[in-house]
Amino acid sequence: MAASLPGAAFAGPRDDLAEAARAFDEAALRNNDDNTRQSGPRKWMGPIRIAVRNPGQAPSLVQPTIDAIRTIAQVARLEVTVVEIGDASANFVIFFDENETSGKISCVAWARYKGWAISGADIKINPGLRGRILNCIVHEALHAFGFMSHPHAGDSVLSYVYQRTALTGLDVNLIKTLYDPEMKPGIAPLKASLQGCRILARLMSSATADEQEVCSVGRRAERSQGGDRTRAVRRPELHELVGVDQGDACRVVAPVLEPLEAVEQDVEGIGRTGHADDAAHVDEDTWTGSGRGAELGGN
Repeated sequence: MAASLPGAAFAGPRDDLAEAARAFDEAALRNNDDNTRQSGPRKWMGPIRIAVRNPGQAPSLVQPTIDAIRTIAQVARLEVTVVEIGDASANFVIFFDENETSGKISCVAWARYKGWAISGADIKINPGLRGRILNCIVHEALHAFGFMSHPHAGDSVLSYVYQRTALTGLDVNLIKTLYDPEMKPGIAPLKASLQGCRILARLMSSATADEQEVCSVGRRAERSQGGDRTRAVRRPELHELVGVDQGDACRVVAPVLEPLEAVEQDVEGIGRTGHADDAAHVDEDTWTGSGRGAELGGN
């Protein structure tokens, strides 16, 4: 059964489908955890070639990071090969770095895309994250596969409420939905949402009546307008937002995530999402872009 918030009442099959559909919309079809910033789906369309830039920096984390990427790729039915860092075919680079400029201990994922198809990604893992390192690795790997935002109310490794250290059943269904052949990169958010809901209904063996009810335009509108139901339980710390447009960076600090401009479909871009921790709390992160890209640090 798909979970919502801890302590939520028992939900039936129709509610499970509704929760999964909401999670897909929130994770794959919006920017900045903001339902007003809808986005078309982004996904890998070809094989992944993993390279590790500096394995000696954190030898014990190399294999867990590769395994996390392989696991997601296997669910997505993508070919994965590990190559040397100097190999020109490398398109998914892992590196380890404990140096921080933000004052936080962070993990960060970047993705390069063109025409909504992801063409490359980098993941920076900070070994200093210690007890949160497994969540950090899998969380950022999911971002690099096209999940730009967070379904906080869902039992997902992307949720700050649950903070899982491995893919959940919901995560597997979200990956299968995004990487279903019917889900084309860059299609309109409404079409992608309705299509995603129907794919989820098939994966979850939902009753026809439940699919018709949940996967309707009206119910989709309710999901997109309902806001973030976990905002009350999320930490109130400020979020650090860094925008990059045509090489010029600006920095904004605000008590809530502020919207960025939507990504232009035919413009090659770079997106970044971060995962950070310090002694007191975990901040939020997201991944979106404008023009050549935009960045947000924190989780």
